[in-house]
Amino acid sequence: MITGRALRRLLLPPGELGHASPELDPLGHTAPRQVLVIASNPRTGSNLLGSTLAATGKAGAPREYLLGKGGYVEWRRRIGAPQPTLRGAVGMLKRRVLGDAGWSICYRWTPRSMRRYLAEMSALRTTSNGVFAVKVHAFQATNWFENYGIDIGQWDVPVRWVRIERDDRLAQAVSYAIALQTNRWSSTATVAATAPATATATAPATAAAAAIATPVYDVEAIEGALAHLQAGREYWSSYFARNGIEPLELTYEGLVADRESSVRSVLQLVGVEVEAIPPAPVERQASAINAEWIARFTQDRPHLARGARGAAP
Repeated sequence: MITGRALRRLLLPPGELGHASPELDPLGHTAPRQVLVIASNPRTGSNLLGSTLAATGKAGAPREYLLGKGGYVEWRRRIGAPQPTLRGAVGMLKRRVLGDAGWSICYRWTPRSMRRYLAEMSALRTTSNGVFAVKVHAFQATNWFENYGIDIGQWDVPVRWVRIERDDRLAQAVSYAIALQTNRWSSTATVAATAPATATATAPATAAAAAIATPVYDVEAIEGALAHLQAGREYWSSYFARNGIEPLELTYEGLVADRESSVRSVLQLVGVEVEAIPPAPVERQASAINAEWIARFTQDRPHLARGARGAAP
């Protein structure tokens, strides 16, 4: 009879370390002495902000460590955590037998192994001055903070909060709808070989399917993206109000217009000074396709478009 432990080993597919690669570890990494949380939603410039902070070498290595999916598989290869529950492992095995390309994705992890993952991962991704940084989208926070019972305070060190949103909500929704189709989330990424089979604005990836290089205009997808992103904004507003948190607030528009000032404000929050802000590691992804979709959606859904252009968070 196969044991739960043997089953979990069986369900660790071979492959590269990817997001868990030691090449991404800051030099002189150490245990966290403070945690920087970038509270965000998709397509707000959080990747530009996080990658610039990482390039300073003094503000952690901000990534979506709570996203999971393929990233957890990569961290399991490196540190052996987190581990799926027996129910989660059985589900993976069933999907593998059925030929599901996304069989290794799991959303059920043992609490003990998840805490081990956070402790060991953060020690590898904390800069030598003790700053550990993590980027958290609202849908990830809902899963971790409320459904999974894990809190940012688990490190028992001071936590600094940054909130980044986007004033032009229609442009944000269009960018999100395009990324869901192409599975291309940054300018440095190539168009992925796989994309979510059920990737929608309200249901992030649960399986893999062929990505498309040229997205197809979808008015309902943009409408769904607007609703999903609005729910994310409302979640963070409610979370901060409930917990008495006053985050440093940034916007995508402000970051693009004056990246240096935005980044320096975050560095000041964690008590860090640098002589010069590094060049932007990533570029804006917006193209003529974005502008075309915005124009078409404005014609198709004028009542929604009017309320989404340039509205305050």
